[in-house]
Amino acid sequence: MIRSVLAPNPGPMTLEGTNTWIVDAPGGALVIDPGPDADSHVDAILDACPRGIAEVWLTHHHLDHVEVAPRLADLVEAPIRAADPDLCRDSAPLTPDEDATFGGHEVQVVALPGHTRDSLGFVVDDALIAGDMILGRGTTVIMHPDGDLAAYLGSLDRIDALAAEGVRRILPAHGPDLDDVPGVVGHYRKHRHERLAQVRAAVDAGARTAEDVVATVYRDVPAEVRFAAQMSVQSQLDYLNGEDAR
Repeated sequence: MIRSVLAPNPGPMTLEGTNTWIVDAPGGALVIDPGPDADSHVDAILDACPRGIAEVWLTHHHLDHVEVAPRLADLVEAPIRAADPDLCRDSAPLTPDEDATFGGHEVQVVALPGHTRDSLGFVVDDALIAGDMILGRGTTVIMHPDGDLAAYLGSLDRIDALAAEGVRRILPAHGPDLDDVPGVVGHYRKHRHERLAQVRAAVDAGARTAEDVVATVYRDVPAEVRFAAQMSVQSQLDYLNGEDAR
């Protein structure tokens, strides 16, 4: 069984909060993205894992996914694994296409860079636990300079391939589950290319910086997430500059 525990950290970047995913197993659960350091959330995770916790895995390094991981791992004496060795404790880093088994569930590690350099997804049965690569609502941010738009578009292609191999659901780190994988990927790809066209038009009209482009293309973005729009725009400018150089 795969279940989620919603963390108490709602906000404009986290939607209802961080979804902590739990893959249940007789020998101890796999906990993915334990989230923020909140006593109530730690208690909820422990309550959802009555047979214990075998390992803690992280989709990427952002604080809303990893903050409580060391504390939780200490409580249950479990290793922490991630792509970034600096996040790992008592275990080796996760590697792309690595497979593991938890209670009859085959878990495949998939590299999904773009939102960040170290972003991973995990295929469990017919579901992709996608981290921040795909959100339950809206679209995700390319976190320049750590994130990269070319890598992100490549990761969308990878998810398309996973759908062809049998992935039927996306379990995001924020927002509700999604069950039309090709449709979601198509929407994300279309959105990115539409934004690229808007950014190029803004540059052609005289915009020179990410701030200039945001003021033109993202006029309706709330002030509290304008910094995120600026990071995505900078990644788009880098992408377009790379295209122009080729």
